Amino acid sequence: NQEQEYIYLSGAASAIGYSNAFQILKTGTGFFCPPPDFVLNAEIVRSAAEMGLKGSHKPDTFVLVAVQELVRIFPCDK
Repeated sequence: NQEQEYIYLSGAASAIGYSNAFQILKTGTGFFCPPPDFVLNAEIVRSAAEMGLKGSHKPDTFVLVAVQELVRIFPCDK
């Protein structure tokens, strides 16, 4: 169902964003470093995951790949 998928991806976007913010607070740099006006949402999580996946996958794999793609797309200068 599309509504359930949207709710799941919205929750994933929030969790990814909060995890990245926590990482910045703890270490001074995030897992990924998007531009200041970037807003992580359900559609971006879906698009990022689809870049790295072929075929169907479990939801947890989908979110992990989305994070990997965000790290790749928005690397942090260290």
